[in-house]
Amino acid sequence: MLYDYVERKRKENSGAQLHVTYLVSGSLIQNGHSCHKVAVVREDKLEAVKSKLAVTASIHVYSIQKAMLKDSGPLFNTDYDILKSNLQNCSKFSAIQCAAAVPRAPAESSSSSKKFEQSHLHMSSETQANNELTTNGH
Repeated sequence: MLYDYVERKRKENSGAQLHVTYLVSGSLIQNGHSCHKVAVVREDKLEAVKSKLAVTASIHVYSIQKAMLKDSGPLFNTDYDILKSNLQNCSKFSAIQCAAAVPRAPAESSSSSKKFEQSHLHMSSETQANNELTTNGH
């Protein structure tokens, strides 16, 4: 919707000053390892960021503003503050909904994290015993 809005406004008024910020994701090779990168970039930096990615997974219009942003911090901080203040209901701000997705009870989530910690400790001691280097747990 935001992409269509920008295109329509730019066609209607060729002098319209709209500054677009994109959310770009993809994979790149860094220090010999493949990693996934997600970045919020201004329109004038979009091609430079895309050229660094081996595979571009997605490009979405993140925001539109009349003034050029010096950095994307204020965009992130706004979302962060809203989510932080209302973590239990943060999905209500999303257009993506799944009725089957329900939050776990606090007791259930704490027991899951304990099981994870125990399995992680067990895995770490095995790895140390084998004296093998690991990357991302593998």
